Amino acid sequence: MIEFYFLKVLLQFKQKNGNPNKFQGNLRLSLTESVLTLDGPMSKKTTFVASARKSSLGILANLLNWSFLPNYSDFQFKTTTRINDKTTLTFLGVGAIDRFKFITPDSLTAENQYVLGNSPTIDQNSYTIGATIKKLIPKGYWNLSVSRNFLDNQANKFEDNKNPIELQRTLKIKSIEAESKIRWDVTKNYDNVTLSYGLTGQLIRFDNLFYQVLRRSVSPTIPGLVINSNTNTNFFRYGGFAQIGTRVLNDKLSLSGGLRMDANSLSNSESNPLKQLSPRLSASLAISDVLRLNASYGIYYRLPTYTQLNFSNSSTGEKTNPGDYIKSTHYVAGLGIVTGN
Repeated sequence: MIEFYFLKVLLQFKQKNGNPNKFQGNLRLSLTESVLTLDGPMSKKTTFVASARKSSLGILANLLNWSFLPNYSDFQFKTTTRINDKTTLTFLGVGAIDRFKFITPDSLTAENQYVLGNSPTIDQNSYTIGATIKKLIPKGYWNLSVSRNFLDNQANKFEDNKNPIELQRTLKIKSIEAESKIRWDVTKNYDNVTLSYGLTGQLIRFDNLFYQVLRRSVSPTIPGLVINSNTNTNFFRYGGFAQIGTRVLNDKLSLSGGLRMDANSLSNSESNPLKQLSPRLSASLAISDVLRLNASYGIYYRLPTYTQLNFSNSSTGEKTNPGDYIKSTHYVAGLGIVTGN
């Protein structure tokens, strides 16, 4: 499972399991990309699914007279192993390589010249890899997950991008974000009450080199204007959560409540998780078979971007930006229509 966190919304994408009975595959070829997908059994207890994709935009770039050529490759895989009737082990990974380079079209238009002179080259490498073990326990189950995600992002721009010379560099960005995560959560069911709780931890590495020439020096009275910053840090993020839910009035009314706490070890942020205590409440009442009245309340905290958190004074190295968590309070009410069976 791959998770994306925003200020309030959590999106979850679940990869399918491989076919336990037979090996199968799919190959797709087009003018823009080639894709190969395979899945099937690896053993009596283990299945796999894997796919890879490679762009092939060269022909299209020539037909459309592009002055640039995006090039990407990506992959994903998942293995699922049933250790026994109560324990399942899952490994998964996704990764991508993105390259953006310039080409000289046969006919150079004004648009082509603008792109060649004003766009940077971009190189990105990223991956996420992890493992989860799920174990059934009396009246519920627990999950233990460990993962690592990595992003290497680079951008370069020169006065002449086709013939780059270091002395004519106008932009350089090299940023690395790496997160090593661990998460443990438990879900238990007692009659019509569901209780879940857990802990999370993340070790963060963030390096950011930024160089940009805003103006070249043209005379002693008009000096050049350059932004030059180089920051790097390692810190720890941690938190915990608990939630309880139930149904009453013959399952017509659903009630849920929870708490979450988050903190981190940065000197310019907040290490006390109680200061980011986030209560959440929700209720849903079935007015009829197809109509529900919903209401919820919640406080949500979000850590500022790593770039903002780690911006440092160029002379002292001190982190000068405030790193307070961003707080958002939500009150939501509305009617919902239930369709289908």
